[in-house]
Amino acid sequence: MTAPAPAAATTAAALVATAGVHLAWAAGSPWPFADHDTWRRSILDAKMAEPRPADYAAVVAALLAGSGAMLAAGGAAVPGWRRLPRPLRTAAPWGVVGALALRGGLGLLLVDPARHGEDFTRLNRRVYSPLCLALAAGAGWTAARRRDQA
Repeated sequence: MTAPAPAAATTAAALVATAGVHLAWAAGSPWPFADHDTWRRSILDAKMAEPRPADYAAVVAALLAGSGAMLAAGGAAVPGWRRLPRPLRTAAPWGVVGALALRGGLGLLLVDPARHGEDFTRLNRRVYSPLCLALAAGAGWTAARRRDQA
């Protein structure tokens, strides 16, 4: 297997790690928080209902698909990638960029403590949104310098 470009590998690894955290939450773990109440205040905004298993499954699937798109665009041989229609192979890396940039940008612009709770707002501004924007940058670097010849 060809090694992917460093930005692609780093972005893909971060997306897989994030999928793993969401799987842990789906299983009921509050990790990395001490308990479920702290997890709830830190992960969910004050008005959100507890996610259902299907919600977690959708997030995990999107993160893993995005990881595969990054690896493929970075030059790695990803099983099944070449069987996808060319327009999808072309759009997928940019879709990852858009989704991450949208989450990061809107998280910084629209989240406030009065509406979403102080714990979530603080972590969103310090961790969640900046992480999404950093991953969007890595995904953008990868998408702009594609090695997979979509």
